[in-house]
Amino acid sequence: MASVGLFVELPKVGLKPSELAVVYIKGDKKSEDIAYYYQQHRKIPFENIIGISLDANKTVIGPGEFAVQKKLLDAKLGDNVQALALAWEKPYQVGCMSVTAAFTFGYNVAYCASGCTKTRTSPYYNSMSVAPYRDFKMRPTMMLAAKNTQEA
Repeated sequence: MASVGLFVELPKVGLKPSELAVVYIKGDKKSEDIAYYYQQHRKIPFENIIGISLDANKTVIGPGEFAVQKKLLDAKLGDNVQALALAWEKPYQVGCMSVTAAFTFGYNVAYCASGCTKTRTSPYYNSMSVAPYRDFKMRPTMMLAAKNTQEA
């Protein structure tokens, strides 16, 4: 009698290293060091490490300056990249948005709120998607707000 093997396919959980891009600020040695440290330890492909031009001494950047840098960044990202990690502490705000929300959604005042009022709902919220860029044309973004490579 032949035995029947049981096969279970589990759903995807998390990102592959090739699906994450790490963004650093050109000319900011700490930002660049953290980006490459994170890349090496997370086995992120070298081509997914991208520098942009922002002032690392400012806490807030304007929507216009941000839009230019985001457009340049997006042009360098492949469709495989589903999420971003920002390798800096500052700037942390774009106009009325957090820098992570701005990179995720693009600058949009619909995601700004005063106090505890609601903003626009994210299309990714409560979805079963494992590929937010493919499904929603957005890349969820986190900030590696580390003071040094060991904290990254």
